[in-house]
Amino acid sequence: MLRTTLVSSAYLVSLLSTATLHAQTRAPGTDAAPSIAAATPRSSTLDNTPLSQPIPVETGANEWSSVLQDPPPKEKDGWKSSINIGGLLVTGNTRRRAASAAADAVRRQGPHRTTLGFNWSYAETQSPTDARYMLDQRYLNGSAKQDYFLSANQKDYVFAALQLQYDWARNIELRRVITAGYGRQLIDEKTMQWSLEVGLGHYEESVRIQPAAPAPNQDTDYFAARVGSEFSWTVNETWTLLNSLSYIPSLEKGDDFYGRSDTRLRAKLGKGQFFQLQWILDYDNTPVLLPAVPPATTGVKADRSDHQFLLSFGWEF
Repeated sequence: MLRTTLVSSAYLVSLLSTATLHAQTRAPGTDAAPSIAAATPRSSTLDNTPLSQPIPVETGANEWSSVLQDPPPKEKDGWKSSINIGGLLVTGNTRRRAASAAADAVRRQGPHRTTLGFNWSYAETQSPTDARYMLDQRYLNGSAKQDYFLSANQKDYVFAALQLQYDWARNIELRRVITAGYGRQLIDEKTMQWSLEVGLGHYEESVRIQPAAPAPNQDTDYFAARVGSEFSWTVNETWTLLNSLSYIPSLEKGDDFYGRSDTRLRAKLGKGQFFQLQWILDYDNTPVLLPAVPPATTGVKADRSDHQFLLSFGWEF
């Protein structure tokens, strides 16, 4: 009895579903139910008669698929930055303390590329005769450069650059280099980038402490050329080599030129963290006189080259 009731119920549901389907497919304004002949399939013979109207295509599924797709990712502003800090503390017969910091940022947006850099280092040593710490070094270097790419292949560009530097140990109050010119991106791959630049500009150098008379004033400025290089190589997932090089020869004095090289070897520790070994070389072919140390009345010339070796810990973001 129960089985008969279930079979009957299923049969009634089937009839109701069929009737509903026929009602939905009925042409508008037609009250008659579809005939059995209309439901009978046609012969398999193809009819070459062209269709009077195009067959409508259901687009509902495509509309829903576009809605269900993940939204496109937001475009990043192109900034790639890093910051690192380092320190040194020596106790015992020699008491010395030092610190360093650096920050860099590069932004690529359309034909524009902006590059910013900053270096700071400080060191002092305790006097052997008393407890006072004497300043050994205070160094500041900041740079900014704006590139504008001229072609769609992102190879040729023009640039404008500014460098400002303070160097206590070399008796430099302000070194200012302003240049502009042409550059070419020789290599622009995921693991290696290299560009070369040439340009013209102005070099200015102000001395912190002038020598006593009759020594001449040591401040200098001149029109200069500029040759520069920017290199980056991601050796593998751990190691990265970076180098920034600039050569500034005077166009007025044949023996006067300035050069700077900043080389960094980075070891990636984890997500966004790294150790860095940095070597900064500043070269001045005509160095200024250092302040006189009593009882001497005249200072000696500074060395042409200054080297800084810095070990630091940093973050990328």
